Amino acid sequence: MYTEWTTSAIAGSGNYAAALPSRLISSQPQVLPISSLRSPVLILSTALIVPFLHCKSSKMWVSAKAKLTLALWIGVIAVHAAITPANFSLALQALPTLGQAAISANSSVGVPGLAIAVVWNNALQYAAGFGLLSIDGNENVTTETVFQLASLSKPLASTTVAAIVSEGDITFDSPVNSPALIAAYSDPWISAEVSIADGLSHRSGLYPLAGDDLEQFGFNRSEILPKLQYMKPGGAFRSSYGYSNYGFTLAAQSAATSASKSWEDAAQDYLYGPLNMSSTSSRYSDFVTRSSRAVLHTPGANGSWAPSPPRNPDAQAPAGGATSNVVDLAKWMLLHLNSGSFNGTQLISQAAINETRLPHSMSGPNPITGLPSFYGLGWDSATQDGSIVVSHAGAFSQGTRSYAKLNINEGLGVVVLSNCFPTGEPEAIAQTFFDLAMYGKTTADWVAIWNGLYQKLAQSFELPNPYTGTPPADATAALPLSAYAGKYTNDYVGLINFIVGASGGMNLTFPGSSNDSLQVVHWDRDNFYINLESPAGVLFTIGADGNASSVTIDAFNTNGGGLFTRLVS
Repeated sequence: MYTEWTTSAIAGSGNYAAALPSRLISSQPQVLPISSLRSPVLILSTALIVPFLHCKSSKMWVSAKAKLTLALWIGVIAVHAAITPANFSLALQALPTLGQAAISANSSVGVPGLAIAVVWNNALQYAAGFGLLSIDGNENVTTETVFQLASLSKPLASTTVAAIVSEGDITFDSPVNSPALIAAYSDPWISAEVSIADGLSHRSGLYPLAGDDLEQFGFNRSEILPKLQYMKPGGAFRSSYGYSNYGFTLAAQSAATSASKSWEDAAQDYLYGPLNMSSTSSRYSDFVTRSSRAVLHTPGANGSWAPSPPRNPDAQAPAGGATSNVVDLAKWMLLHLNSGSFNGTQLISQAAINETRLPHSMSGPNPITGLPSFYGLGWDSATQDGSIVVSHAGAFSQGTRSYAKLNINEGLGVVVLSNCFPTGEPEAIAQTFFDLAMYGKTTADWVAIWNGLYQKLAQSFELPNPYTGTPPADATAALPLSAYAGKYTNDYVGLINFIVGASGGMNLTFPGSSNDSLQVVHWDRDNFYINLESPAGVLFTIGADGNASSVTIDAFNTNGGGLFTRLVS
């Protein structure tokens, strides 16, 4: 399955601590003690936030937003720890060591390549590349190297939407399906009510990763969005959090449509162009033309990084399809740190850009502290030592990682891009840098913590699969393939076709929706499988006439969309 992840969806490693001077290493435990974080301010903020997250009406949600904002500002006002020039200098000096220590061909130790940029005091303070574009080549990563951003595309997208909102024709609370229907939900009332903010904050009620299963079979955006109406809700509208790339994409597309633009043109015209982000695009076709572009990597059979097949995420471009380099992203961070102003020009209204950073949903427990976490509009939203801090991560399980973190009050931002998965190095570098800049020392072994989290995430993809290895010793032969061949359909996917080839094998195709043709491999009697990132079952049900009457494809069945009925010719 094509899997696009971020730490917002998360509920043997290198050791930067060993590479840093001893004066930078804290004696704190490697896992942060929860009790040390339960300040009266945090307790009060959480007490204000949680009760108001479970509301459904627009009027109640306005009240909830007010409470979320109040809680955030209580955290900001209470305690403010300023960055000193000495600490910032110490952190800056550590970056070359941090970057180089992360580079390794061994997938359990480091990454093939990465790039880092830091902004502070309204200027780019540091940018560097480390390692290789591809483990099979000798071209180095530079500050101009373009990476696939995966979910780091989301705060770029919400910034673009904020620019459209600034023109005054729409607001974040505008319905996504007004004035014209773009994509219906399963509930007609939700179809009419769901807003741009609902989609950008993952509170529309869609189940997590809804629609990603269609994308992996080659369906495009215009084919996937209308399928939302056949997706069962994963939670209650506006009172649950479900990380949904296509709920997010619908919201962003709605904003672009209001400006009479495609999403790709809107991102270029409202954000990338005005900031002169000349290497940034939301079109995969632009990425493949870049002279310096990072190759995706995943662990190979021998424990070393190995190049992965290309990944075209155009279908979910607002949520995961942007590509960029660290110098371009530094300009975008400066835009946020200056409340929508860039080089003295107010490109986005302060009110609109600030709205993206306010908490709109409770996303669940923080994976490290266990305390409540909050999601804004395309941002993870938090406070730290009296400052507003926003961040976002991105990951393709096919082999890319990204992370950006901004301290709004201190004017500090860091972005780290890498060309592999799984790894927690981007978060680890950013958090180590933030520690040094804020406190003059590290507070934990962030490499061990974040690599551990991403290893667990990767392991969750490797649950026991009945179709790995060899078929059972007592496997029964299949019926003649003609008993299974033919056309099947359901509302969610549409028409599929099992075709017997001239050589005797069987393939699965998607007439009219996708060019994919997948070999169907026999396992046991009426049980077959197809090879995606991992094997997925294809189980036929045989009717009274001795031919298949239906088929269930596991890859579509997360939300019950995998059962297909055979069409009678």
